[in-house]
Amino acid sequence: MAEAMTGRSAPTTNAVVDMVAEHYGAEGRVRMLAWLVLSERALEVYAKSRAVRPLEPLVELVHTRRKKAASGRAIDLAETLFLCELGAFALLGEALFGKLVRGAFGEADDAEAARDFRRRFARLLSAPKNS
Repeated sequence: MAEAMTGRSAPTTNAVVDMVAEHYGAEGRVRMLAWLVLSERALEVYAKSRAVRPLEPLVELVHTRRKKAASGRAIDLAETLFLCELGAFALLGEALFGKLVRGAFGEADDAEAARDFRRRFARLLSAPKNS
């Protein structure tokens, strides 16, 4: 994913959101992650995540892209971190509970509904900020 984001034709926000969602959803990764976090191995998972910091490169890449797109405006790293955290929470939650939540709202719970959620979420992340 890092290579895709730094290549000549860097993907749109929607494409990045799709890449992350597909990674989480593939091969039951999000379910396995949820199980690990809720299991007796939780402390080990937390310690390893703190040591390895696997999402730090993503924050750096997103921050670089935001600065390039800002046309000279100051871009706060804390804001970029928040957007990445929000994205992770939303995509993990959608992968785990998307069908359940959409069903509870009486909406379709198929692959197109998941793609629609991701498109709308990407627009929210891409919208100009007033701060």
